[in-house]
Amino acid sequence: MHLRSTVLSLIENVLRGRNADLSQCCSLVQIIFTALYLRWGGARHTMYLSETQYINARRFSNLTMIPFILCTAITKISIALMVIRITTERWMKRSMYALVVSMALVYGVCVIILFTYCSPSHALWDSVPHAKCRPIEVLQVTSNIQGGKILYFPRLFMTTV
Repeated sequence: MHLRSTVLSLIENVLRGRNADLSQCCSLVQIIFTALYLRWGGARHTMYLSETQYINARRFSNLTMIPFILCTAITKISIALMVIRITTERWMKRSMYALVVSMALVYGVCVIILFTYCSPSHALWDSVPHAKCRPIEVLQVTSNIQGGKILYFPRLFMTTV
């Protein structure tokens, strides 16, 4: 259902001569990767999957992270930029600029960590012999930072102001 509404909204924007929203495009890619993850048996226990199903489910599960992070970042930054445009308070504009910079840094670092997590980078979503990946704790800490621990107070600030 969400895929259908996103695709229709994207097509409507293009047909009416409006620019397609970058966040919508990232969301569409994320939904496609999630659908492929489910298609390959990603919601089932691994003992019921063949080797090919397991590899493809892992591939699309890991590929889903990249457009999700970009979609989340673009949406939050665009809301902060909208607040900058409509507010007249100087302290609010400065706070929003600081929020935009901090979100861009945090989300940018998260994407960089994802692409540098394994060597070669595609070893994160493909089975590559002799690939070297960092410990799983690196992804857990990155997920905690991106998912809310560090950005909790800026989000709280945005919702209360």
